[in-house]
Amino acid sequence: MGRRVREPVDSLDQGRKQVLRMRMRGELLKTRGPSPDTRAPSPFRKREASGHIDRRNGKVFAHVVVPECGAKFSEWEKNIPFFEEFTKKLRAIMTDLLAQK
Repeated sequence: MGRRVREPVDSLDQGRKQVLRMRMRGELLKTRGPSPDTRAPSPFRKREASGHIDRRNGKVFAHVVVPECGAKFSEWEKNIPFFEEFTKKLRAIMTDLLAQK
């Protein structure tokens, strides 16, 4: 059984690098599926909180999309106004949904 010695990528010429990249991409596609740019965008990636009421079979469901509320500053005290604004928006959405009941 012969073992093949692999050359470092830096020592390969441009054509061999391209072939290697294409083969690696093919293997990744087999395991991960298509790249994100070919998939439909996720509804959970929205930047704004939103909500709506769904009525089905005599039942009422509230659907609320809550985006990530990431901190802008490393000192948490500086983030308090952003967190308060985020909370106010969510409360307004929930109040509106409760009124639609």
